[in-house]
Amino acid sequence: MFSTRSSPVPRDVISRWLEFEDASSFSPILGNWTRVYQSGDKIFEADYGSLRQAYNVQPVLVDLDDIDEFLDGDPKSQAPRLIFSGGTPAWSSEEGDHWDDESTKSVNGVEASRFLTKLRHDAPRVEHGILSFHTLVEDGLRNFRSHETDDHVIRFDEDAWEERAEQSGFITDNLLSMDIQTGYLLDYLDARNAALVLAYFQSRSLRESTIEVDIDDDGWTELEIDEFPAKKLSRYVDGLDERYPHIELHCFYAILPSSANRSAEEEASQNREIPFRTIRGDSYSPDDVENQRGFKDAGLKRPAHGAQSLEEAMSFYDWVFFDMSVLEKYIQADDGHVNWWSRQGGDVAWKDIFSERVYRNDEFEVALLLDDLAHIPDQEIPHWKTHNIAPSGGIPEEGITNFVLGEFVDTESYSGQVLNAITSLNEIVEDEYSKSIFETLEESDPAHLVIMPPRNEQDALLDSMDALNKVFFERIDTGSIREILPEEREEDVGGSKSALFELAADHLGNEEAVEVFEPINGIYDLRVVADHRSASSKWERGMDSFGISPDTANYREAYCNIMEQLSEAIIRISDAIDTSATEDSPE
Repeated sequence: MFSTRSSPVPRDVISRWLEFEDASSFSPILGNWTRVYQSGDKIFEADYGSLRQAYNVQPVLVDLDDIDEFLDGDPKSQAPRLIFSGGTPAWSSEEGDHWDDESTKSVNGVEASRFLTKLRHDAPRVEHGILSFHTLVEDGLRNFRSHETDDHVIRFDEDAWEERAEQSGFITDNLLSMDIQTGYLLDYLDARNAALVLAYFQSRSLRESTIEVDIDDDGWTELEIDEFPAKKLSRYVDGLDERYPHIELHCFYAILPSSANRSAEEEASQNREIPFRTIRGDSYSPDDVENQRGFKDAGLKRPAHGAQSLEEAMSFYDWVFFDMSVLEKYIQADDGHVNWWSRQGGDVAWKDIFSERVYRNDEFEVALLLDDLAHIPDQEIPHWKTHNIAPSGGIPEEGITNFVLGEFVDTESYSGQVLNAITSLNEIVEDEYSKSIFETLEESDPAHLVIMPPRNEQDALLDSMDALNKVFFERIDTGSIREILPEEREEDVGGSKSALFELAADHLGNEEAVEVFEPINGIYDLRVVADHRSASSKWERGMDSFGISPDTANYREAYCNIMEQLSEAIIRISDAIDTSATEDSPE
């Protein structure tokens, strides 16, 4: 419902994506969070054109006694009408400014009350009632915690707001959103005897296309999303230089208080019927998989024994693929976890109810064994469905090695390779000098975020580099290195980077140390960009340090190259120190 593209839509499904064929799985409730607001635009450049999404989703409160009559209203173009602007001029006409200074608006003769206020020069502000009801205190811009439990109850992307506020004129990639913990929201709605209705708008279009795309150019059609009214506009738009497909979805979506909401059992049952497409082109729901429905007809033998060849063994399995951004939720969430334990293999976990193995292919697509689709928690199924794709790459080799051949793999993940190289360097220095040059890695250190970017975007790469800076440069013990160095080198030490350079140069010589330090300098530059998100010269210099074009559009591939070169540089320093120790030891 709120998913934005972070990788190209496969060409064979672009028409279906534009036509909102994924709308059947739309839900604002994702796990223990409910998205109550989203607005802005997103553009993703593909090799066949420019994919564009725009959102305007506004929440309003409606009395439960009036909810049916409200939902009988026309959802078309209601989102902009239901914006509460906080006593400012809402629109202008020949008669002058029209002021929004009321606390209610109406749809189909039913009053809708304010839940969110849009401010002209400040971030949107949630209605005070929920703050007071749960005794919430602000902790960062529009982020609120419970005074009683310290739970993070309302979350808002403060960085996205500040970035938008700093820009002027028309900008894209400017999405803002607000989420509220589902339990807290439903309890508040219970107390108010109200529903929270989302007036929802999303548009999708393909501009500057190099391929032919067919859509149903049939104007307005009516449909239902989760039994709530919706309208869809499908058409071709005649632009200045092109005629392009443009599809809009308008709907109401009511979040009912827990006393009136559909049962958890009913929601779980519906989610488990959501179909997923496999690499073979077949379709299975989690319930189908759990009951092995259709397996025999597809040749999926269970148990998968008795194959006479690898080809036959492969025929016993099917795989479900997802764009890699499916993992971002679990990387960022306090109750989620993603760990790449090999080059292609990883684990995804959520709370204490879900932990599953996934694999990544060379196209940075995530593969899940079809059988494991049954293990996804009911409330998480819509999230995974949103990211289900027809892959452009193949089944990851390590997935075949593990599941089909039943053998182990011994490759290192890119983050593991770097972190292990840092650990090894520290151990070699300790053996030689009886001093640790890195401070102990604490639980609070973001080692788990030194991870391949889930989104193929510069910001996602910089997030990984920022985490790497914290577990690499910020852990260097400059004082310990000073004690190790000869006096003439100790005098040249400024900060942590120069301390490590002098240590490397003491064993490699200055000329070779300068060469080895190229990728380390690159990381340092990218760390500056990660801090400021606007240091373009540092970005160019940092990427040049790795031989990567600053104009690259493949940030995940850049991550792989960066981590490879950094680990090699650290290993060369380790080897030089180890060699010096061997040469200096008595025979």
